[in-house]
Amino acid sequence: MIGLLLLYGMYWAWSGASFWGPRYLLFAAIPAAFALAVRCYQSDASALSDLVTVVVLGLSIWVGLNGAVFGDVDVPKVCWPDGAGHYEAPICFYTPEFSALWYPFVAGIKLLTVGQWIYLGYGLAVGAYLMAGPLLRIAGHLHTWAIPAAARVRAFHW
Repeated sequence: MIGLLLLYGMYWAWSGASFWGPRYLLFAAIPAAFALAVRCYQSDASALSDLVTVVVLGLSIWVGLNGAVFGDVDVPKVCWPDGAGHYEAPICFYTPEFSALWYPFVAGIKLLTVGQWIYLGYGLAVGAYLMAGPLLRIAGHLHTWAIPAAARVRAFHW
């Protein structure tokens, strides 16, 4: 991955405009999925590593669901208002409000179709299943930390 970043870092079409993004790194999803599977079911993980796993997995689920459910249908209307290819590159490429990840919140979430609701439900169910292991381990870590803390609070004399 570092080699690809060094090789393609200065490539003129790195951004992929509003569609592809850094497509040259797409194949890295396969080893990342294997690493995530190992992390989700590693029983001796620390609370911090489980927390990082939950955050990364949550962001990954959001990216996948957002792309499939909301897409970027409205973003080109803002970036290419005249349809002639003229666009505001700094606004479209460097402003978070026009990112496909945030634009549904800026423009307002529209009514979803039945297919979008089904996909959203399926994605959330799979995400909950994958997050169950790390979240239960985090709850166990909090439980083992909370009992001695509660005992110290009860032992404290006001």
